[in-house]
Amino acid sequence: YNIRLNYPDSSGTAAAVVYPTIQTSKGARLAFYEPTTINVSSWGGDGVDLTTLKFPDGDGYTDVTFALPDSGNISVDAGVTNLTTENTGSAVTIGQLTYNITSMGPTFNSTAKIYLNDVDGTRIDSPALIIFEEKDDNNNYEALIVKLENGIDADDGIGVDDVQRTWSTDASGWETTMPGDSKIQKSADLWGTIITTDSSDSDQKSAVISYPDEQVYAQIYMAEESASITAGSTTTGTATQLGEVLVKDSEVSSVSTKNLIVVGGSCINSAAASVLGGANCGAAFTESTGVGSGQFLIKGVSDSSITSKLALVVAGYEATDTVNAAKYLTTKTVDTGKEYKGTSSTSAEMVVTTTA
Repeated sequence: YNIRLNYPDSSGTAAAVVYPTIQTSKGARLAFYEPTTINVSSWGGDGVDLTTLKFPDGDGYTDVTFALPDSGNISVDAGVTNLTTENTGSAVTIGQLTYNITSMGPTFNSTAKIYLNDVDGTRIDSPALIIFEEKDDNNNYEALIVKLENGIDADDGIGVDDVQRTWSTDASGWETTMPGDSKIQKSADLWGTIITTDSSDSDQKSAVISYPDEQVYAQIYMAEESASITAGSTTTGTATQLGEVLVKDSEVSSVSTKNLIVVGGSCINSAAASVLGGANCGAAFTESTGVGSGQFLIKGVSDSSITSKLALVVAGYEATDTVNAAKYLTTKTVDTGKEYKGTSSTSAEMVVTTTA
């Protein structure tokens, strides 16, 4: 028993909408599929010959023209014509999907059956769902084909056999099995749709399809290996930490127009020696800087010979003191134009120079 509805997109009694779609709140379109038999010579209840089939394409419908010549054979405008013998088929590509229109009888039979092909080109003989995505940045309306498995009995009900993506021809490279649960598989496509398949119940798999309101895109930041990138915070703007660029003291001439942080004392760092007035070690370092055992120096110099900008020296009497200086600089508020002397990573005082 057949019931026919007058669909808004179908005009006239000689046109038929095949697999009408329902638009979701997010913009995707859903169609219910099963192999469909049509009689080209008797359509609409008035014995009118069918001349047009309308297939969904994601943005409406695409027409496929039918004709019934005097011989009674079916002629299709999108492939093999004159479906004269049983199982003669014509492939029809609509958007990213391919359908197969197959003759159901011998010569002069005007009955045909419409099948959807999966992404491998195999006819789908069981009911399925078709989900059309919106137009992506490749100007395509990709689709998902949810293939169902037949329920056999109360213990083996209808389940999901597979969810195929027309994008990338359902390539396995876009699928992954969850490391914590081998029965959960996720896949994604260009639009950003995520398919989660659960095979915990082996005879009745299920799937959850997450569809974004708009096409997703990746946010990729590129930096050198030593850099660290942290999320910015916004009030009136966004501040993003890009990380440090490390340069050896022997390479300091390559950054002579940059603000520099010079780490290490003048005894082991030639750049620090240039800023502080000599390669002084031990007592000589104390005499030139006022920094003795267990102490460190943080000093900004704006007129050094190594850069046209600021050189900020971070140096301790010993290596452990330099570590304390670096920790203090990165955790405390420091005026880089001033000079500080400290004794721990949390304690330092600004040096105040008095003039007579």
